[in-house]
Amino acid sequence: MTTMMESYFFISIIIVLLIIIIFLFIRNKRHKRTQVREKIVEYYENTQTVKKTYECLDRCKDGEEKLYYPSGNLNRIRHWSNDVLNGEMVVFYNNGNVYIRGYYKNGNLSGEYTVFKENGDLLTKKRY
Repeated sequence: MTTMMESYFFISIIIVLLIIIIFLFIRNKRHKRTQVREKIVEYYENTQTVKKTYECLDRCKDGEEKLYYPSGNLNRIRHWSNDVLNGEMVVFYNNGNVYIRGYYKNGNLSGEYTVFKENGDLLTKKRY
């Protein structure tokens, strides 16, 4: 009877250890999965001019995003981190002059936010 109990005890310990090993293996695989980075380019429907370019990491915006006017001139540059605005944002007039310059931190305006007239003169400045 004692040897039979010892056998069951030994088998149950082996089963528990196997479950722990399998759990750790699966958990480790999830953390080491490959991240997919892709560059997205969107076009205006009528002219096929580039409308927007940005990068995604695992389906989240991550990196620099550029938006363009239908003329092809740069409209704005923004920076994303895991689908959240982070860093400098610059908006341009169609003539190329800076319209707005601001900064984002965790999706919120942070620091200095400056608006310029089309001729480049300062219109207003605000801190967040």
